[in-house]
Formats: sequence, structure tokens, C-alpha cells
Amino acid sequence: MKLGRITRSALTIIALTISGTISAFSVPKSNDPAQPEGSRDSIVLNFRFEKSLIDSSFLSNKQALARIDSVLSHSDPALIDSIVIYGYSSPDGPYDANWRVAGERAESVKKYIISHFRNIDESCIYTYNMGEDIAGLRNMVAVDNNMPGRDNVIMLIDSGMTGDTLEDRIDGAGQGGIRYIVLNMSRFLRSSVIYVIYTAPGQKPADGATGLQPQELGPADQADQTTAEPAGEQPAATKDAVFLQPASVDPGFSATKIGKRRFPFMGLKTNLLYYPILMPNIEAEYYIGRRWSANVEYQIAWWQFPHHDRFYQVQTGGPEFRYWLRPDGQFTGHYFGVYGTVGLYDLKNGEKGYMSNSLWSTGISWGYLLPLNGRLSLEFGLALGYMHTSYDEYVRNYDLGKHYDYLYTSKTSYFGPTKVKIGLVFRTGQKGKR
Repeated sequence: MKLGRITRSALTIIALTISGTISAFSVPKSNDPAQPEGSRDSIVLNFRFEKSLIDSSFLSNKQALARIDSVLSHSDPALIDSIVIYGYSSPDGPYDANWRVAGERAESVKKYIISHFRNIDESCIYTYNMGEDIAGLRNMVAVDNNMPGRDNVIMLIDSGMTGDTLEDRIDGAGQGGIRYIVLNMSRFLRSSVIYVIYTAPGQKPADGATGLQPQELGPADQADQTTAEPAGEQPAATKDAVFLQPASVDPGFSATKIGKRRFPFMGLKTNLLYYPILMPNIEAEYYIGRRWSANVEYQIAWWQFPHHDRFYQVQTGGPEFRYWLRPDGQFTGHYFGVYGTVGLYDLKNGEKGYMSNSLWSTGISWGYLLPLNGRLSLEFGLALGYMHTSYDEYVRNYDLGKHYDYLYTSKTSYFGPTKVKIGLVFRTGQKGKR
């Protein structure tokens, strides 16, 4: 990485760091390039989960916006060389969605500046999509003694993992690391960074000359681009301008998107506990948004033993709607749901047989999905509910051969456990945002 020298007589650089990573936790800014004294002001401006709207009531955003207003309202627009804005997301959640919202946050700040400071030339404002703030996460983990498995999380980050791979490994290590990050750190990593670069007083930059010539980073970019350098020869007032990296990004961090994230789209499953009772079964689950899913199941056991006058015939199936506790769209860990089931049966293993007229059940469910690798998972589940059935009882009339005589109709209702599951799950992934 190459940094140009800073010519103090030519530039005054005010860096408005809109990032909770450094300011909120007072993490030392290691690896920051040298700066003139007093050239940086740290201001915290954070975003709500999945949002790019600037909310003045969130955390310390009100004070941050006041500081931005103070700086830009008292700046001579003729002396502003460029304004560079960075957008970040927290590492939890689908990579593609994080990438998108990070860019939207940078654009949101740009629109805010344009709409509130009409004397600022829009052409001098540049935006960068920096994606997930992995380096900022590392800084916060390093100073938080309460972080579960802190040393292991730091080791995983330092290994160079990013995106889904990093999140899955932290989650797979157990100890509640991901949950702790979501609850205690993520809101500070959903941020933006502004740099206002000035020419020296009395020196207006030549037409088209800026101290920074950034280009929008997109998902397809594959080169390391954590700094931008001036392109070509420029006037003395600006040629030595340098972009100072955001406080939460160390020089070894690449803002490049490394592959698109694959997140769960659909799961095909089977309940292993049904096979000992000779009941093949299949389930399909479709994932909706980040926390909801719809599951459909079907079981069948259609066995006849006419020589022994025995019947074991059961068909059941129905939908289930689930809410997952993890907010990141990975659909692992705990979930709660509601279900409904209908079916029919014909059972006989003695003198009497029982043939259904109706069978239905409804209730609530709980489950836990444990990832095994990228595709396979184990699902554990229980359901509690109400079940009702109406059935005809019958006996065989041996005088008439295979004829069966109807006896009477009965009804039975039940409240209690209705399902138990240890399921094998195969999940498919889809690139991009659902």
C-alpha cells in the first residue's frame, strides 16, 4: 500500500469518522497512517439493523449530525477539494444484503449533505462501499473481556476469513460468540465515514483536480483497494493530497468482496425417528426473508399383512410456519412455530380394527438446527398441541371370508406432545438477495 506524503501547507484534512468502532470503545488506532495534529475529529453516526436511513434518535447520531452541520456550514465551498464517504455494515447476516446496505448507507449520507448544504458541489462528493467491517469487529473483540471465546474469534479473523465463512466458523465454535456480537457490537459497526479534504486557504483547486480520484467499488472488483491514490499529475495545491484510511480499517484489510455469499434458500429433510416404525417421510422448507420459513411435511406407512389379518396404514401431512431467533438469515439455532396436520389411517393388530373418518392436529413447535457442514444439518424438534380423531371400529367376519363388520364410531381427543424429531437436512443455497 502506498501513501503520499502530507503537505501541511497545502492541505487541511478534517476526517469526520462516523463509526462506533473507534469512538465508542476508545480503541487505539494502530496501523493508521501519519496525520497532521488536529486533522481528525471522530464522530459517531450509526444505523439501525438493515436500515440506511439516518435516524437522529439512534445512539449519538443527534450530536454527530450537529457536528457535521458545524463543520460544513463554516466551510468555504471554494476551498473544499473533495468529500469522501464510506459505508459499512456489521458482519452478521447474509453477505449480499450486507454489501447492498453498506453502499446504501454511504449514498444516504451523500444525499443528506446535498440536501442540507446546497452550496456544496455534488461533483466533489465520492462514495465507497466498504462492505462488512471485519477490522472494526476485531478491534472491538480485542478490548472486550466479556466476549465469549475471544481468543478463538480473534484467531479466526486473523486467519483472513471474511463474510459467511467467518460467521459460520464463529457460530460453529459455539460459546455464543455470534449472539454476543449481534447484541453488543453490531449496532456500532453499521456506520459511515466522511472525509472532507480542503485546499489551503486562498487556493482553489484547478478544474477537475482533486486530492482523491476514487472509483466505486462493486461486488465484482477483485483487487485490494483500501486506499485510493491521485491519478496523474495535479497542481501543487492538491497533488500531494492523500486519503487517510478509516480508523476501523487496518492496512492489511481488503475491502474487496471475496465471492458472493450463499445463504439458505430451501431445505429438504427427513425425520430419522420414523424409519424404525417403517414410516418413510419427507419435508420441504422454504426460507422467507431473514427470520421466517414455511415447512411442509408428509409421512406414509402403507403396509398390509392379509394372511395375518393386520393393517398398518397411515398418511399424515401439513404445513408449519416458523420464526427463527437468529436475525442474520442463516436459519440455524432455535426456532418456534405453529403447525397443522391432517391425515387418515387404518390400523388392525388384533380382533378389532380402527379406520379413520377424520384426523387433525394443531399446536406449537420448537426446534434447533445444528449445521454439520455447508449443506447438511441436523434438526431437533418437539411439538405440543391438540389432536382430534373420529374413527370406525370393525371386526372381521370369518364366516364371510374377507368381509369386515362395522361395530360403531368413536371419537378421541388429546392434548400433549404430538411430534418429536431428529431430522437430517440438506439445504440449497441461492446467490444474491432473495
